[in-house]
Amino acid sequence: MYVFLGGSPKTAQAGVKVSPGGTPSQVEIWLGVDEFNKAATSGLIDFVSTGGVQSVSLPVIMPLNWGTYHVYLDLYAGGILVKQYQGADDIVIPEGSIPGPIVWG
Repeated sequence: MYVFLGGSPKTAQAGVKVSPGGTPSQVEIWLGVDEFNKAATSGLIDFVSTGGVQSVSLPVIMPLNWGTYHVYLDLYAGGILVKQYQGADDIVIPEGSIPGPIVWG
């Protein structure tokens, strides 16, 4: 589990592999409370595959709403979705409040 401030910019590094090398590819990391609703996304990040494992940087702004978000990664090769992955660790955006006045004694 990772705890981040809502609205803060973060960059994930993901190891991905698309074969054969030279294939135009895209990857997207996104956060959601379920696999149907994207609360935050890197958008599709273009890269050309090397044929081996390569690291791709995925910048994303954390959701503004507090809660627990699952991490998903979608990998495309030649415009075709070839792999979907759900991360093992969730992202938590904490909520805080001070419900009363501060009283000095």
